[in-house]
Amino acid sequence: GTAYTIAELVADPITLNFRLGTYTNFVNLADLAAVAVPAGFLPNGVPQGISLITPAFADHDAAALAERFHRHQNLPLAARAVAAADRVAPSHRQEELTT
Repeated sequence: GTAYTIAELVADPITLNFRLGTYTNFVNLADLAAVAVPAGFLPNGVPQGISLITPAFADHDAAALAERFHRHQNLPLAARAVAAADRVAPSHRQEELTT
């Protein structure tokens, strides 16, 4: 898997979203449930996460596990982390956020 920047997605949204679908589309087709959870940031500031997948109708269990994982990670809100990263090491992220 990977994570794309806003600029990369704007430049080629169909191809990149199709690639990301490889990791998510099967959940519905297999009659499963899933929840995405933040799991940190890549060195370039792009957020990354994990997907917790459970059997159908186990949404509540997935949500409870996701909440425990997220709380344990003690991550900042994404917008705050990106802003902090830009103050430390300005990058192309500011350009992406304004276009």
